[in-house]
Amino acid sequence: MNTKDIINKTLGRIALIVVPLFFALSELTHPITQDTILGEINSAKDNSLKWLISHLFVLVAIIFLPFLINKLISYIDEKKIKTTILGVFLSYAGIIGVTGLLAYDFILWDAWKVGNNEVIGEFLEILNSSTFGILFLSYGPILFILGFIILVLLMMSSANVKRWKTVLVLIGLLIYGLAGPLVPVPNGHILVCIGALIMLTGLIGVLKEDFSQS
Repeated sequence: MNTKDIINKTLGRIALIVVPLFFALSELTHPITQDTILGEINSAKDNSLKWLISHLFVLVAIIFLPFLINKLISYIDEKKIKTTILGVFLSYAGIIGVTGLLAYDFILWDAWKVGNNEVIGEFLEILNSSTFGILFLSYGPILFILGFIILVLLMMSSANVKRWKTVLVLIGLLIYGLAGPLVPVPNGHILVCIGALIMLTGLIGVLKEDFSQS
């Protein structure tokens, strides 16, 4: 195994832990989400440090997502290449959307911090536009979750990892992806965090199996 392969394998193993853990930490540190845009803005202003830390956790998780995708692919049978490509494509399309939303949040946070009301007003217009809502608030997260569901299901059918571990990852992924849209705002972040922790539990099991096979 050459140096490049060793680095990729190591980063993949780290990503198995970092991605779900940092998604969970993001939910734990994020100020309580409000029902309205104005309420969310005021909450971010009043809890600016917590808001920033929460989004930095998401940023680190996103940075490690490509390594996680590569690691998941390594557990999938090569015969399932077409469906694997579909899962990877949807995952990356979703990552682009989620990254765009995160960049939007950081720019808006900077505007809140310096009190630039003109920029805040412009960004709120963007947020309320149908194009932004479709591309970033809807399609991004949906494609992201759907792509990862496909990859986890392919892992499960390939049987290269014990089934209970991939089942845990799948359950956690479903809770993480669906809790936010389906559960009332004040409680949604709790279930999202629980989903990330369930994913983390399953992926820790995958990591242990990975070490035992090497």
